[in-house]
Amino acid sequence: MRHHFWQENRDRICVGLLIAVGAVLAYFLCLKISVLWQMFKGLLDIVAPIISGAIIAYLVAPLANTYEDGLLSILRKLRAFKKEETRRRLARTVGVGGSMLTVVAAIVLFFVMILPQVWHSVLSMIASLSMYTDNIIRLTKDLFAEYPHLEGTLISFWETAESYVTNFFQQTILPNIDTWVSSVGSGVSQTLTFLYNFVIGMVVAIYMLSSRKQFAAQGIKLLYAVLPARQAGFLLDRVRFADRIFGKFIVGKILDSIIIGAIAMVGTRLLNMPYAVLISVVIGVTNIIPFFGPIIGAVPCVFITLIVDPLKALYLIIFILVLQQVDGNIIGPRILGESTGLSGFWVLFSILLFGGLFGVLGMMIGVPLFAVLYSIISDWVNARLKKKHLSTATAHYAEMEADDAGDGSYLE
Repeated sequence: MRHHFWQENRDRICVGLLIAVGAVLAYFLCLKISVLWQMFKGLLDIVAPIISGAIIAYLVAPLANTYEDGLLSILRKLRAFKKEETRRRLARTVGVGGSMLTVVAAIVLFFVMILPQVWHSVLSMIASLSMYTDNIIRLTKDLFAEYPHLEGTLISFWETAESYVTNFFQQTILPNIDTWVSSVGSGVSQTLTFLYNFVIGMVVAIYMLSSRKQFAAQGIKLLYAVLPARQAGFLLDRVRFADRIFGKFIVGKILDSIIIGAIAMVGTRLLNMPYAVLISVVIGVTNIIPFFGPIIGAVPCVFITLIVDPLKALYLIIFILVLQQVDGNIIGPRILGESTGLSGFWVLFSILLFGGLFGVLGMMIGVPLFAVLYSIISDWVNARLKKKHLSTATAHYAEMEADDAGDGSYLE
């Protein structure tokens, strides 16, 4: 009797025991959550250089592949070296070295040439903000003298805007920067930790780039060793799809934003815009954010120009509109292509969703992340439909009524 009872209720008993054990473990984990969090933070500090190196290697890998493939093609045409392995080794070395030198050169260029000019523009703008506001208030009085109510509203708006911008920079930006500078100057250990993480991260990135194909092969080998062949193949296909989406979108978006920032720099210089470097950096950085980026970048740039010279603000609006059309129709499609396969609605949805959850970072990675999730759900839905011998074409369901073809014959 006991034997039959165990056979009939074995699955339920096992599930109940697992639930009970899981509840007890969860209870003790909740009691020790602060200790576990401190352990996690300590572990994160230890592996921070490895994580930063992996991120750098992932972002730089397309550039390294470009250098490597280009040099390998040249070596083959010139028939340099007899062994193919020697050509590949040399191309790989030059690809890794050239890509890392390019990154270091870009970082040095930003901190030595661009960042000081941006900082000088910010300080100059804060110092001259009151004068600019007086000029635009005087212009408002001249233009709207016959409309006193509108004149008063606009003057109040300019005064409020000046107060807000001044308080923002003086109470938020400048104190934080002063605190950071003082901490860098006084906190020797923090500075050394930062330099250590940066240097080790660059070294880790070099090793990862040099062995990226071997690491990929080892990962695939481990995947097939742990999982059944079918599940391993499915998971490998999803990982490759995610890598293709993230790599092409994020790296492409960064390259696209650098190009847009450079064009903005040339254009604002030619138009003799005030604070041209600051405006160009804002346009380039915010362009990384899909859909909303151009709007987010255009608003402060136009406002900055408006308080200095209203006529040039109009020129800047026209320039930004033309620049975004060039980016959306020429530069962007050439670099990004159809990298996500999402419709406009789902792009907007993913930006709003992940932006609300994770802020600016969510807006940047939301589109490729949602594209991967969308692909997984789409494949699952199509697999379920195939098992039911139903069509996987969405168009077949567009005009289908609720009572049509309950057996699926309408869609076969």
